[in-house]
Amino acid sequence: MTRTSHEVRQTPTEPQDAKNIAVTMHPAFSIVAAALFVLGMSGCSGGGGGDDDEDDGPELPEPSAAGIWSGTYRVDGQAESQSIRGLVTEEGDFMVQSSGPSARLFFAVGGDQNGNTFSANALAYSLTGPGKTPSTLQGTLVERASLNGSYSLGGESATFTLSYQTAYERPASFATLAGVYSSTSTSVAVDANGSFVLNMSNGCMMNGSFQVPTPSRNYYRWSGTLSDCDDRNGPATGIAHLEDAAPGTNNRLRMFGQSNAQTFALVFGLVK
Repeated sequence: MTRTSHEVRQTPTEPQDAKNIAVTMHPAFSIVAAALFVLGMSGCSGGGGGDDDEDDGPELPEPSAAGIWSGTYRVDGQAESQSIRGLVTEEGDFMVQSSGPSARLFFAVGGDQNGNTFSANALAYSLTGPGKTPSTLQGTLVERASLNGSYSLGGESATFTLSYQTAYERPASFATLAGVYSSTSTSVAVDANGSFVLNMSNGCMMNGSFQVPTPSRNYYRWSGTLSDCDDRNGPATGIAHLEDAAPGTNNRLRMFGQSNAQTFALVFGLVK
């Protein structure tokens, strides 16, 4: 069944932070690549039939891809691998942010899951300039262990390998999230009710709020409205999570999203 949101690091250990992305709103955003798609939870029909009325027992649930993920990817024809990170929510949203010259942000427009395999159609936003390209993603997953696959778009293809990060199992709450986070070009203040104000050094700002979909899992949803951003004004939505800037700190906020009109993407990495 199918269920239809800067110092550029080019090493396998760390994708770009938003502090290095410098999301330039005047005249245009500097757009970071990553990927967001839906892994559908499909059921497998049991056997049986005929005169025997055979009972095959309860259906087993599909493996879950939910988690925070990190690893590497390599564009076909290139020798060097680049770092990549991912976030898959309990609802099935899947984001992958990649680094390097082929960094992209893929937002799924539909996906399928059959056991441990998945496929999806997506919109790929580019880091190096405006615009988006239709793409496809496919691969295999092992729950709470690995997420491996490939993507293809416009003559480019690549393979990726991701490993599960136990930081996903930390609890989420407004109390945990509250505070002021900053990078060299952006700051965001989150209050005790989840409301936030994000300011960029070029004068662009966003007012919005976070939600906590699953308190036992380390991810958040956000929605906001951009203003003083030239032709990038208007509503945007996305997902976010916390991670360690230093071991045990849980103080780096990563936000990923796109405009509601699907014309540009937003990625921020800020530290409290």
